[in-house]
Amino acid sequence: MSPLARFPRASSTAAVVTAALLAHWPALRAGYVLDDETLLAENPYVRTFSGLRVLVTSEFFVATARPEFSAQYRPVSGALNWLSWQLLGGSSPAQHALNIALHVGVCALLLAVLSACGVRRGVALAAAVLFAVHPATTMDVSYAEGRQDLLGWCFALGVALAAVRWRSALALAGASFLGTLLAAHCREAFVGSFVGPALLAWGVRPREPKRAAGVAAGGLAAFAVTMALRALVVKTPSDSPNWSLGGGIAAAVSAMVRLAKDVVLPTDLALQMTPPALGFAGALLVALAFCAAAVATDRLLAARTPAMRPLAWAAWAITATQAAVYAIVVLKWTALSDRYAYGFVLAAAMLGAACAESLPAARPVVVRAVSAGVAAFVLAIVPLTWARATDFRSEATLQAAMVEERPDDPETQIAQGLGLLARGDVEAAYPHCAAYAAARPSSDRPSLCIGLWELSHGKWCAASARLRPYALARPGYPLPRSAALEAAFQCNDLAAVREMLGDWEPAFPDAPEVVAARRRLDQLAR
Repeated sequence: MSPLARFPRASSTAAVVTAALLAHWPALRAGYVLDDETLLAENPYVRTFSGLRVLVTSEFFVATARPEFSAQYRPVSGALNWLSWQLLGGSSPAQHALNIALHVGVCALLLAVLSACGVRRGVALAAAVLFAVHPATTMDVSYAEGRQDLLGWCFALGVALAAVRWRSALALAGASFLGTLLAAHCREAFVGSFVGPALLAWGVRPREPKRAAGVAAGGLAAFAVTMALRALVVKTPSDSPNWSLGGGIAAAVSAMVRLAKDVVLPTDLALQMTPPALGFAGALLVALAFCAAAVATDRLLAARTPAMRPLAWAAWAITATQAAVYAIVVLKWTALSDRYAYGFVLAAAMLGAACAESLPAARPVVVRAVSAGVAAFVLAIVPLTWARATDFRSEATLQAAMVEERPDDPETQIAQGLGLLARGDVEAAYPHCAAYAAARPSSDRPSLCIGLWELSHGKWCAASARLRPYALARPGYPLPRSAALEAAFQCNDLAAVREMLGDWEPAFPDAPEVVAARRRLDQLAR
């Protein structure tokens, strides 16, 4: 018997919690990066009780320190930010401690799901610990707003646990509806999170199909309610990309290849990167290989440990649904973040545990050797997890990590350009932004950088055409507002000035650039 198998259940949970804390304590030294300041640290709505109403009834990036239209509705994430500010205030270590606690919760729920599925305690413990310390999980734990994913996975795994343990189809329908609804309003990526639990419910008790039907019905109802709420709340026109079936498959497989690579070889995790370009033919071959691997796994388990088949189905379902969701990201932004690998690591832990159960019984000395090997491997990869966490100390350290890992990637170019722009060096920023614009002509991310350069070089009408749509989509940012107004004045495009003032005066009547532009426009009209 494995030494791990003799652990009592409470000790197994304590071991997983300890491993997660050991691996992620450096997150306590992380700073506020990316969207953390806009959504949390500088957000006025998290500070007052009246702000809570705005957070749960507005588009996610509208109710922030610097409003931005993005067609996203995440009231649960907004409420979590509000609650965390009320309890923890602006302390960065305390806010990151909350993320660690949420990751610990995901790890404990994973252990509970594996145990409920009949995985031996030693195998379940090993899988949960490997997930707890995996370097890719750092990308969500060390980024404060990564809590959206962490809480979403808590809800999704809660539904999975209910799908295995509960007998009542009606109760499962309610749990699936509530869990999926809450998860989907943490982040849209969880709208299909009920698929894995439905497969678990179907496979664990195949003679009780009503249980699986209850999970599926609850999840589909949550999907319908989510879409209805979005239609009511989201006023920003959807900017979903145009796509074809072939393009969607290629994007999904591209995301899957990259995120699967992060699971097995997490040595160059990047905040933002260009996913591999496979083409339709290459993507189709990979998709067929994925299906073949799923079938082969199922046949292996059917022959050796049929009870583990539902767990494997759930793992493959998570992988497929996550790849489909992030295909939209690839199509829209032509970029991908390795922090999306969190779900892939979770699925790998589930699949690995199911497959480990199919191995033939080994002699005690072999089992002890394998247990020691797993422990040694965990200790070996923890420093890699620590190193990744140090990148999140500041925007500068994140940018430096991107430059070191993939200096020629267009995503690195825009990161360098925006970093230089933030320091006020428009001339140095311009070549990086121009390089990104050449690689991503449909993206507006370099518009401010290039527009400011054009404005400084007397290219006023070109600057106006570039800056106006950028500023209108991000009305909460003073610099784009000011630059767009100045470019329109210099280009003598007074209609554009009136359009922008019509949008901004009601929301920002006292903003200096808005007041000055109104005065200037009135003087020209005399």
